[in-house]
Amino acid sequence: MSIGDRMKIVISLLIVMASMSLPSCGTTPASSTTATTTSILPGTSNRVEVTLFYSPDDCDCMKNGKIWVETTINTDYQAQLGKGILIFRVYDADDSSNAALIQQFGVSGLSLYFSDVRGTVVTTREFKSVWLYLDTSLKAQFISVLKKEIDKHLVGL
Repeated sequence: MSIGDRMKIVISLLIVMASMSLPSCGTTPASSTTATTTSILPGTSNRVEVTLFYSPDDCDCMKNGKIWVETTINTDYQAQLGKGILIFRVYDADDSSNAALIQQFGVSGLSLYFSDVRGTVVTTREFKSVWLYLDTSLKAQFISVLKKEIDKHLVGL
């Protein structure tokens, strides 16, 4: 067996081992994020909008993720919510009355989006990396990653 063949086997084993360390429920988020930019009417204030989509039928670890997002934002960002520089919305992805939003955001399952509103420009990105920490033993990392992302979006507001 050549060194190249051995390297391929080692790399394959590392990939398998890495995938086994991911949380067992849910899906592995894609590494890319989709960004959309739209224009809005002048006169709107600068802010960050966080939009969470969930399903009541989600597994327990995904339900934990929803709870952790809600608790973190509603507890640690009360001042920003009160000032209107942070807006937080939660939608049931299974509710047909949310169909237009689901299509607008391109929702697939438990999804979290950050929309930066700056003047007349809105840039929206899906934030997927937080879902890597859905296991209850990783709650502290989940919250840390979430807060870093929120803080990044709030800079300058």
